[in-house]
Amino acid sequence: MLKSEKKLAELKKILTNGKYNEIHDRISILRVEEPFEGAIRLLAHHYDETNDEGLKLIISAFFNDMKERSGRAEVIELNISSRQPSSKAMLVSSCWQSGLDYSEFAISLAEEFMTGDYLTSLECFTVLENCSGSISANDRTIIILGLEKEMGGFDTARQKLAGELIALLKRDRSGHPNNCCRILRAAVVRMRCVNVHELRRPNTSSKYRSCSAS
Repeated sequence: MLKSEKKLAELKKILTNGKYNEIHDRISILRVEEPFEGAIRLLAHHYDETNDEGLKLIISAFFNDMKERSGRAEVIELNISSRQPSSKAMLVSSCWQSGLDYSEFAISLAEEFMTGDYLTSLECFTVLENCSGSISANDRTIIILGLEKEMGGFDTARQKLAGELIALLKRDRSGHPNNCCRILRAAVVRMRCVNVHELRRPNTSSKYRSCSAS
């Protein structure tokens, strides 16, 4: 992305003090010109703060049309730091609507799936579904283990969605089990071995003797 303090200052001034038409026109220009550093962050913050639904739609359209791969990390970072659930859902939705590959950010998206509201979780599911074939086996394993650990605390709707996501991540595009399943099984075996080792380890505490006596 280009660095332009002048353009950034102009955009900030318009978003802060400009009238609706001025803001609309400036965002329209942003959609066709070469992006510059800081513009994405300013627009996301304005989406957070404005109550104007028309401006929210314009900003949302900007993110949906974004084709710059270099902007992906900033979108994910902004999603994590955003204060408003509606902003989080909009930013995640733009990930799949833009058509860009977000597979390298799969773990961050899965974390948002587990901590966001249902709409954000649904948008995260869509992004992960669209890029599932490109998510590494190691990342799939981490996500599956995390979902299986946390889904007991989800409501019914989120549990169902989590179950579908786990099933999706265990299979590749051809519908066959992928390498992450073998890694996942190995991880589970290691965890079981650790648990067995802990059970076999001598314990001389009074609590342990009391349990043994019972």
